[in-house]
Amino acid sequence: SMVRALADVIDAALTVSLELTLETPAGHGASLPLHAAVLHAIRGRDSAAAAGAMTMLIDDAQRDAFAAMAAARAFPRQMESSDGQGNAPDSIT
Repeated sequence: SMVRALADVIDAALTVSLELTLETPAGHGASLPLHAAVLHAIRGRDSAAAAGAMTMLIDDAQRDAFAAMAAARAFPRQMESSDGQGNAPDSIT
């Protein structure tokens, strides 16, 4: 069904997001102020401020994704899972 397909897409996006966050030195911490800015803008009904903060979040996420992909290409063995099943390497857990 369409709902199931959407759920699968969301699941895949969240999985990739988590993997990128684990590979980003600052993790979620770097984006928390921008998420707070989005929240405050929405609460204040300031659509321009919310759009601006969301644009910065998306740009930062894109930059992090490209950096993680470049690192994976540069150091493929270090980015592989330790168990061959797609789970985090032992050094991350």
